[in-house]
Amino acid sequence: MKRDLQAVLYGKVIRCEAIRVPIVAVLCSLALVSCGGDDGGAPPPSPPVPPNIAGVWAGTWTGFNPALGPVTGDWENDLLQTGSDVTGTSRLSGDIDCPDGTVTGSATSKAISGDLLRVPCDKNRWTLTAVSVSSRTASGIWNQVDSGGTIVANGTFAGTQIAKVGGPRIAFVTPPGALAGSIVTITGSDFGARAIDNVLDFNTTRATDLLTVSPTKLTVRVPPLAATAGPLTLTTLSGTAIGPRPFNPRVSFPKPFQTNIIPVGTGPEGVAVSPDGRKVYVANKTAGTVSMVNTATNQVIGTVNLSVSVQGLAINPDNRRLYIVAGDAGSGFVSVRDSANLAQVDIIPLSPRGGTQPNPQGIAVSPDGRLLYFSDNHDGGAVTILDIATKTTVNSIARGPGTIPLGIAPSPDGQHVYFAFTGPTGQTGQVAVYDLSSNSVTGTFNVGSRPVGIAVTPDAGKVYVSNELDNSVTVFNAVTSDPPTTTLVGMTPAGVAISPDGSRVYVANRGSGTVTVLSTTTDQIDGIPITVGSQPSGIVITPDGKRAYVADSVNLLHELGGALSLTLAKGGTGIGTVMSSPEGIDCGGICQASFDFGTTVTLTAIPDNNSVFSGWSGDPDCNDGSVSLDTSHKTCTATFNSSLPPPTSSSGGDGGSCFIASAAYGSPLAQEVVVLRTFRDRHLLTNKLGRTFVDLYYTYSPPIADYIRERELLRAVVRLGLWPLVYFITYPLVTLGAILLGWVVIRQARTMPALVHRRGAR
Repeated sequence: MKRDLQAVLYGKVIRCEAIRVPIVAVLCSLALVSCGGDDGGAPPPSPPVPPNIAGVWAGTWTGFNPALGPVTGDWENDLLQTGSDVTGTSRLSGDIDCPDGTVTGSATSKAISGDLLRVPCDKNRWTLTAVSVSSRTASGIWNQVDSGGTIVANGTFAGTQIAKVGGPRIAFVTPPGALAGSIVTITGSDFGARAIDNVLDFNTTRATDLLTVSPTKLTVRVPPLAATAGPLTLTTLSGTAIGPRPFNPRVSFPKPFQTNIIPVGTGPEGVAVSPDGRKVYVANKTAGTVSMVNTATNQVIGTVNLSVSVQGLAINPDNRRLYIVAGDAGSGFVSVRDSANLAQVDIIPLSPRGGTQPNPQGIAVSPDGRLLYFSDNHDGGAVTILDIATKTTVNSIARGPGTIPLGIAPSPDGQHVYFAFTGPTGQTGQVAVYDLSSNSVTGTFNVGSRPVGIAVTPDAGKVYVSNELDNSVTVFNAVTSDPPTTTLVGMTPAGVAISPDGSRVYVANRGSGTVTVLSTTTDQIDGIPITVGSQPSGIVITPDGKRAYVADSVNLLHELGGALSLTLAKGGTGIGTVMSSPEGIDCGGICQASFDFGTTVTLTAIPDNNSVFSGWSGDPDCNDGSVSLDTSHKTCTATFNSSLPPPTSSSGGDGGSCFIASAAYGSPLAQEVVVLRTFRDRHLLTNKLGRTFVDLYYTYSPPIADYIRERELLRAVVRLGLWPLVYFITYPLVTLGAILLGWVVIRQARTMPALVHRRGAR
């Protein structure tokens, strides 16, 4: 049975025959809405309105720098758009780091592009190659040019609109990964004022245990999660916000052996790690310097000289600022540095005076990034609580003559912070429990002599304190407030760190040159102490829990855990995603991950709609996409190139307009238009019949597109009509299966009456 399909295009009639195979009808319809080459010499008189990209966008970037090789990192832009003008602020982190910068650009119906200025670094130029406002996604290309206009680096980027204008925004999440039951602080703006007004999902798993709620901060207990990383989303009455980075539910603990030794400055003591795990900062007390180490290469990539003694440092959970307590016996200050390149941002001229006691954990930042705590480790000294935004002192806590404040640790619930004080000579130490709601000390508990390090478990349940003169660790149950217990460890313990999964406590023993591991289940030693240099002091664990870094007072930084980094960069003219097995890389959003020593990682490249995967490059083991992490950190590059071929039709060039589809969706950059344009280039322009369809379309479609563009109801009708076509192109097998099933059902329905009649006749 045959049927004629007629389509009237600007007074002309195209006749197509659709016989029994439905695919012919689909292709015939495609002739009416398909995309061609350029504008056929007759651009539409009224160009479509460019998409409005105002809001906050965040994602990952990768590329190549001749001096550094493959480079990767994260980005976040806060954009405004007035007509075609795009302005805003930007921050990038990763292998090429500079201070925050400014964005300028323009949005037209053909392209959205502009510049990123970050003095004193070279200018970046960027161009969006695809953007979908409806799905809140974008991708593009970038290059960095020097003062003479020469390109010195280039690559691709992809991201998500994490906040819309007037809606809620998630600025950062502390910690960036955790297991179920842990407490997480979400900091941002325009949150709901009541718990019922905030719907929070961890990668589609609904959180049901909101602990505290305010318009700028939520604390929540993590629900049971799937094993894969994914976005954190918050829906309020004013919209939906997405976390700027995927939340990691695969956190673990460092394996008990040493893998690398990194030379740093003289007398390293305090150590901190960035929230993204890419950098470790070391306070070299004797040298008066701070070293910045790249964790993917374990190389020092920056050093700053403060010219005075430094002991402790801490990084803000927003990953933008590094705080360093510096000073001598007479006076001191807090040096505020850009975490990207250690450039000085501010100096807070307070009076922290450096003492003679080791104090690697005498500074900390609250989980919401609002408060800075630091201790003045001399006789009669105090703990200062500083409001970071206003640089004003909120409170000063001292215990009187004969006591010295040392270690500090905020609780992950944001309600309490713990301050360790030595007791008078010959007496035990004490920990003060400071309540942030009342801004006062609401309790204390006794510990051993000279408590130096202090740490709190991710669920806020236990507090661990190292007692330097007693060679022990005190354990306090913060839930039951039972009398503390004590466990013997190595000689003169100093720094303490708890793994992100909450299973283990790591204690740096300065006197015995070891790191002792305790189980948080039994509070007893777990395994043989790890030999680490001669005088380990500060210790920190990366956010994924794979590695620990220990500052050794004899000018070294020791890496523990046996994990190796795999970094993914992307090159070429196209766009794509890379996944790994075992899970870890989703680039996409996660382009660097750590894997246990000896792991073989299989990489899978998934090109975008208008791209093809062109192969692997990078380190020698990357060539086949199977990478063995058995000797060193690895960096692999996946090359994606554009699949848009040169035009073979008389009507044009690649990348041209889809007049009717662009008018219906509002932009030639809409994802649906990209799908249609890709089908045109791959399947229509490659054969004679397809090229005839495209030529006819470009002859008759511009005035129809003009008519549609000015009528919102008609645009909606056209979008509805195009939906089956876009769906078929994107999911051809699903569509054909549905058509086949429908054909079988209809055929059965037609034969059923006859069958019933024959049976009745019997």
